[in-house]
Amino acid sequence: MAINYPLDEIDLKKKIDELNARWEEACPDDFVSYGFYPYYTKQKFRILFVGREPRGLSGCDYIQALYENDYIKGAGVTNGHFHQRILYLAYGLLNDFPEYAVIPHSSEIGQNDFAQGKLSFAFMNISTISNETENWGTQWNEYAKSQKEGMNYRRKMIEILAPDIIVCANCGWDITQLADRFDSLEESEVITTEQLFFGSKSCLRFDTFHWQATAAKIDGVKVGLYDEDHFYNPLRDAFRKFRHLLK
Repeated sequence: MAINYPLDEIDLKKKIDELNARWEEACPDDFVSYGFYPYYTKQKFRILFVGREPRGLSGCDYIQALYENDYIKGAGVTNGHFHQRILYLAYGLLNDFPEYAVIPHSSEIGQNDFAQGKLSFAFMNISTISNETENWGTQWNEYAKSQKEGMNYRRKMIEILAPDIIVCANCGWDITQLADRFDSLEESEVITTEQLFFGSKSCLRFDTFHWQATAAKIDGVKVGLYDEDHFYNPLRDAFRKFRHLLK
């Protein structure tokens, strides 16, 4: 399915495409490109989600690859936590965080709000190197290589996208260190909040557990992770506390 952007987002899309082309020239290994979905600039807040690394997408445009099957048709949001949680968190941020019990299922969000442009966001991984192995764990050597070699391009993408909010999947420092400066606002075992400054633009950066994670240590005890208790509600509380900093 071709992705159709509104006319006034075409220039932004071209800038992202040009950046990806330069990025791939500099870091060609199993390169995966990133960007934003249609109507990103039409939302109440511009939201950028940041993960660690792509899987099985060598040579692909991540946005194009996931647009139809994983979000609109629901394959990704019914077969794994990662994309489900992105949609739940985006829905909360763009709808004043209604109670978790009343929000639509992620497949409905994808097929309705996302497909109709009522909900949108940008996405990038820290690594542009696709994990083509059978190991679901992060390829740390490749991650470190891509993180180091792509820093300038990653910062440029943030500058072009100009997000109001960045939500990271347990990789927040690799975004924070790109900023001109930052203020640490609050930290807990489930979420950390910072204000980042890129030139004259500032944004709120939230770092959560990895969205695919099913368990983690909290207060020294390994516990199961649940969408509402460990992702949705912590982001809601942090966002409500610091949203006044958005300009």
